[in-house]
Amino acid sequence: ARDIPAYLEGHKKKTETMRRFDFGPRHRLDMFLSMNFPIYLLVAIVIAVFWPQYLLGYTILFWGAVAFLYVFMEVIPAKTGWGQAFVSATLLVLAWAGVDWILRGDAFVHWGWFLAAFGIFFAAGFDLAGTASPRISDAELMMHRLGFKSFGTLFSEKELGQIKLDREKCNGCRACFDICPVGVYGDLDENKKISFRDQPACFSCSACAKQCPERALSLRHSLD
Repeated sequence: ARDIPAYLEGHKKKTETMRRFDFGPRHRLDMFLSMNFPIYLLVAIVIAVFWPQYLLGYTILFWGAVAFLYVFMEVIPAKTGWGQAFVSATLLVLAWAGVDWILRGDAFVHWGWFLAAFGIFFAAGFDLAGTASPRISDAELMMHRLGFKSFGTLFSEKELGQIKLDREKCNGCRACFDICPVGVYGDLDENKKISFRDQPACFSCSACAKQCPERALSLRHSLD
């Protein structure tokens, strides 16, 4: 409702804000529980049955790791969710081992928790890039490389690569411009064909290719 005045003022055309998808804190908060709680619960049930003394520690470590990844996603070095998970887990383990060495004289006194930390961070980072940011999904990229068509009902194979425009087919309808969530497309050029404004920003959602009435857009396989 808040976008209606701007929509009407712009002669019933979407504004830049309306065309873009916000991958900011609100979206991450939506993904925080929905993506991670099933993983937490599955492991928590096993721990509660066989090793109940570790349940509290697991809970603190799990949600602390997830919160760290989601809050500091934009500043953690690495291009993929798994890469960011590895960096984060390594920093935590090194800091933890350093404290143990200073206080207890043994850097590996909590070695079991160190392994758990890596496992938890990797689980949290499994599809971090694809669900909480405008990046190619690590899970879908892995499936693409391995040649899997689907992974249960959670993931299915999709086209991955860089968006390609067939200028001969383009009719300048700007459907791709309106639907792209990250602003890959710019204005029409002098030949009334769509232009690219930020092509590297494409994360292979394929919305534009599906929306194009002339089938002028496709994803070039650059990840094989």
